[in-house]
Amino acid sequence: MKKGSEHIQISVSVPKDLLVEIDKENVYKNRSQAIRKILQESIVERSKKNGAVYTPRYLATYLADKIFHYEKVFNGSNDKVSYNILDPACGDGELLSAIYRTMADGYNLNLIGVDIDKKAIKKAESNIPDIFKGIIDNALCPMGLTRQVGWGIINKNLKIKDGYDFIIANPPWGADITNYKKLIEEGCYELYSGQSDTSDLFLELSLDILKKDGLLAFIVPDSIFYQDRAKLRKVLLDKTNILFIGRFGEKIFKDINRGCAIIICHKSTPNNKHEVECFRLPVDAKNNILKGFDSLSAAESRYKHKVLQERFYSTSDYLFNLDIDISLEKTYSRIARHKNRFGELVHNYRGIELSKKGKVVRCFNCNKWSPLPKNNILFCKFCHSSSEVSSLNTDVIIHKFPEKNCKPLIVGENINRYKISYEFCIAEGKNGINYKKDEIYIGDKILVRKTGIGISASIDYTSSLTNQVVYIFKLKKTAASHISIELLLAILNSRAIFFFVAMSNGEIEWKSHPYVTQKQVLDIPIPDLTLLDRNLIVKINSMNETIRKTLSSGFEITKDIDIEIERVVAEIYGLTVDDYNSIYSAIDKSQELISVKALKKISVNDIFNY
Repeated sequence: MKKGSEHIQISVSVPKDLLVEIDKENVYKNRSQAIRKILQESIVERSKKNGAVYTPRYLATYLADKIFHYEKVFNGSNDKVSYNILDPACGDGELLSAIYRTMADGYNLNLIGVDIDKKAIKKAESNIPDIFKGIIDNALCPMGLTRQVGWGIINKNLKIKDGYDFIIANPPWGADITNYKKLIEEGCYELYSGQSDTSDLFLELSLDILKKDGLLAFIVPDSIFYQDRAKLRKVLLDKTNILFIGRFGEKIFKDINRGCAIIICHKSTPNNKHEVECFRLPVDAKNNILKGFDSLSAAESRYKHKVLQERFYSTSDYLFNLDIDISLEKTYSRIARHKNRFGELVHNYRGIELSKKGKVVRCFNCNKWSPLPKNNILFCKFCHSSSEVSSLNTDVIIHKFPEKNCKPLIVGENINRYKISYEFCIAEGKNGINYKKDEIYIGDKILVRKTGIGISASIDYTSSLTNQVVYIFKLKKTAASHISIELLLAILNSRAIFFFVAMSNGEIEWKSHPYVTQKQVLDIPIPDLTLLDRNLIVKINSMNETIRKTLSSGFEITKDIDIEIERVVAEIYGLTVDDYNSIYSAIDKSQELISVKALKKISVNDIFNY
């Protein structure tokens, strides 16, 4: 073997049936290559199942430095204090190692790490000196017991009486809990639900076993900012004073296409006057950090600002809308103050549950059709039998428009701001495919594209069908007397509402799977139109007619029309030049995507006739 080779040559026996399957693939140069590939994929798959994402050293050091900073804030003395520090999902001990490197000289440290992976614990033991105590177990339900009983035993053995001084972790994200689901349920996790992430459960556990006035520091998935994590945010706001929230986006972890964040909390009674240090890492700064030209600490010092914790608590869904600093808060409040919501004016639906590829498969047992599964086996949701997928039972029902005996179909990529391209059609009559009711599609309707940054919306006047990645909004009869569908579209596509949605949810940069939720759209504030003066109503009616004529004729909204529309929306919301300067400063911070570039085609001066 050549010196320095990364591979070790071994001899193994392989079952005959596995060898036959390998040879069937016929895509590898040789069997050794095939076996190596299978082993690599197996390791990756196991890591995904356990939710393991190991912490890079620079991030661990950054987190340890912050813990050290906050310890100084709360301790304030030079005495050599003793601390019990726990990582309930320690992996190879990178976070605890960083704590040791940062704090070993001035403190008596007792480092405890728990992990389900025996090899990871062994590595952690070799990385950290004698002060490390490794426990091979599942922290969520240790010893095969509920968390209350299991941690009671662990703490008794470790002589931990009042809880841990610091708990730090990069917990498993989205781990498979099938094997211990019952213990999770019996452990009475408040945050456990069908949509919860395992990182949520680790946060809840850690708050429970953390000492009063202890510090908690977690690396968590970006989903902590999503609307469906309201319960998690409320728990943190109810039980702690949040010291720091950092939002770092994707690429922090190599080969992991998921954004991450850091949250640091002090377990104490929340103080209404407490300010949270907030920091979003811009894309350019992150790229420089990854190249070694910058550091997280230096970037933080340039971009951090403070937000009253009470503001997070007072928002709908307890949103951590940390992008709204003092310079933007006034404008955001002007929009948010309106009590009516978009959802009060419309019915909302989604289209056919099928991707734009239109591939379907028929069950051999009950003859009903389903969307094509990712693997080669169909598990029929109707008769619960399984069928092998082959050319004998598959079909494609979405085609390029026009096609005989097909209806027009709009998919997500067909929808842009004030524009719909009619490219596809769909064959009906496949028993089992959920086409949805005709009344969903018939009549004028606003269509919003699910995927992407910001809202991309237009109106379909053709009663076309849509698929599942398109949100459908139809005006309620009770609202039709005082508002038009065109005005609602103008509001959705306005720069003011791009600002509101982006600041509410922090979606200002590209990520691997960006999308707008129906709830985000339904929660958009709408002014009380019955209070508008007559002159403004005349402008609205004129704008409505222009939008209808332009879109129904298949023409594009010109720059001049766009200016007039934005001008009307600004007047409806009572927004000033200063407000729009704030709105445009947020737009300028957003990543240069197509949807963002479209908003920059007109300026603040254009809107206000300067």
